[in-house]
Amino acid sequence: MKRISGTAIAATLFILWPVLARANCVSKVFNQAYNCDIYYDGSNATYCIEFGEFGLSVYFDDADYFNREYLGCSCNDSGSATSPKMDSSSDEFTCTGDSLPSTFVGKVSGKKLSGQSYYENGDSAIYSCVKISGSCP
Repeated sequence: MKRISGTAIAATLFILWPVLARANCVSKVFNQAYNCDIYYDGSNATYCIEFGEFGLSVYFDDADYFNREYLGCSCNDSGSATSPKMDSSSDEFTCTGDSLPSTFVGKVSGKKLSGQSYYENGDSAIYSCVKISGSCP
């Protein structure tokens, strides 16, 4: 029987720790793409968003191809002010952008994602999305 050294196990855990530690919403949206229907100002459109690491947030980012911007994201917090659990939600997240000041609040459930965006001028939009295989075109 072949033995595995403690060093090999430690090295494997070190490499996999970022993935294993993501029991929050990141595990559901990271490296995923969604086709979305967006409803705003009496109009609607269809476009694609995808989540990954695009250099903004320390957690994960949203490539918003409708507004042509990247947004920094984190899973929503839970707990209370005296006992906070930061970045802990298993299905809800918030993303913010600065090139077009906006906030996207979303919830993922299985292959579906829903949410609402708010913009600095007071406009808002509602999203209904379905996961696709691969990345956005």
